[in-house]
Amino acid sequence: MPYIALAMLNFFMLSAFAVFIFRVPFTGSFLTFTLAALIYVTITTGGLLISAFMSSQIAAIFGTALITLIPAVQYSGMIDPLSSLQGVGAFIGKIYPAAHFVTISWGTFSKALGL
Repeated sequence: MPYIALAMLNFFMLSAFAVFIFRVPFTGSFLTFTLAALIYVTITTGGLLISAFMSSQIAAIFGTALITLIPAVQYSGMIDPLSSLQGVGAFIGKIYPAAHFVTISWGTFSKALGL
């Protein structure tokens, strides 16, 4: 629960920075965006489960980075669109929650989409 609370605090601060400091127009439903962020944070916090199987904190951090962070960035659609991925890369992109959250972020920020 503390990790989810901290991640949601980060979400609210980054959203405020985007809207008020960087002047990114937010046109969609903030409630939808917050709900999606809560679901995303809850799912991705499950990556901390690997620490139960590791013998040290350094090994847990390294394992978490290899298993969750690197594929999430590579296959989420932030660098390359998901439509350009093929084969195993497309499958990985479709099962990682980051790809879905990127789509939700684009939809709520720029397309005024709700639930």
